[in-house]
Amino acid sequence: MWPCTMKVEKSIINKIAYVLLALLITSFSAPQALSLPQLSQFPYIQRPTTSSVVIVWETYDPALCSIEYGMNSVLDQRTQLAGSGKRHVAALNGLRPNATYSYRILAEDIPLMDAATFRTNRDESHPEFSFVVFGDSGTGDHNQARVAAQIHRVEADFGLITGDVVYPRGASEDYESKYFLPYRDIISSICFYPTMGNHDYYTDNGKPYLDTFVLPANNPAKSEKYYSFDYGNAHIVSIDSVLPTNGPEEKEQFEWVRQDLASSRKLWKFAFLHHPPYSTSLHGSEMRIRRRYSPLFEEYDVDIVFCGHDHNYQRTVKIKEFFPEKEGVVYIVTGGGGGHLYDIGRSARIAFAKKIFHFVHVKINKESLELSAIDDRGNEFDSLSLDKSSSKAVWIRWGAVVFLIVFAGAIILKTGLMRSRKATNSSTDTCDIG
Repeated sequence: MWPCTMKVEKSIINKIAYVLLALLITSFSAPQALSLPQLSQFPYIQRPTTSSVVIVWETYDPALCSIEYGMNSVLDQRTQLAGSGKRHVAALNGLRPNATYSYRILAEDIPLMDAATFRTNRDESHPEFSFVVFGDSGTGDHNQARVAAQIHRVEADFGLITGDVVYPRGASEDYESKYFLPYRDIISSICFYPTMGNHDYYTDNGKPYLDTFVLPANNPAKSEKYYSFDYGNAHIVSIDSVLPTNGPEEKEQFEWVRQDLASSRKLWKFAFLHHPPYSTSLHGSEMRIRRRYSPLFEEYDVDIVFCGHDHNYQRTVKIKEFFPEKEGVVYIVTGGGGGHLYDIGRSARIAFAKKIFHFVHVKINKESLELSAIDDRGNEFDSLSLDKSSSKAVWIRWGAVVFLIVFAGAIILKTGLMRSRKATNSSTDTCDIG
């Protein structure tokens, strides 16, 4: 009996030892598996140029990260970031213009994502491009999600956000659900350029906004609250309309905007800001902005000014209130990105308006522009065409007399004017545009 009993006991001991060894191995390997870096914020494209791009992402824990990238889906280049942290900002330089690159993020040489793509900016030799515009979007609800889904369906090289990126107070903890999650699959490939809205200022004077975005600081103050950039044959300027008028910071901005617009020789010029100089909705026209900046828009031939603040869609006729000899400026309120909608009043200056969730899609083809307003179901409900190829006009001043010499043609305007009376929702508690 003894030998048999000893064999059984030895077998049991061996099994127990095996289990203990397995548990010991698991206890050492489990923390390693759990400690593998993970993305807490998927990458998003910032500050692209014809030869560079900035890519930003975050990890849950500090990690030593790198980024692999290359053309034609070949990831043959790598940039190693210095130091370990949770927020990672990689600048890729020496890129080719108008080129598509693939990239992916790694931590400790372990890929954290499937490869995504971005495209460097087009230069003047490639004047065909498109962009989207929307605003007042950061609700995190189904309305924002529906508009985001339609934005994702169109071809666009970049996007403009007309303010109020995150409701209700622009807080850091709300950016994930109200900005990054709705647009994650878009901003991993193209850059969204924002402008500051009043809600973006409510937390720490806009600090979460400024911490999130990496924007061109190309003004003397090196501020990212206002900036400009070129794309193809277009010049785009972002203006902080929340700054108190004639305050020290706003004075610097105003002078910079004036010089910036005056110095640009691009064929197309656009501006975007939060508060609309012309609106017939809840907040009405922002007269301080109209008196301050609309003369600059007219004098320096800005084609379209995009605004938000009022949660609907409005498009003006060409307005030339301060420089009647100029071509005039179209103002578009595009504040239907997700926030609850506002009623709209009447005005002779409004060519078309609609209370609707939407975004705007702009296509540039050399000297022609096609603008479409698209709702949250993917339907176009307004359009505008501008054509500069057939208009060769020169204004000549002689004392108090102004002469217009038109060589050929005219600006072509295709509008939704015939539909505007049916689409516009009048409201008795809003003021005329003035």
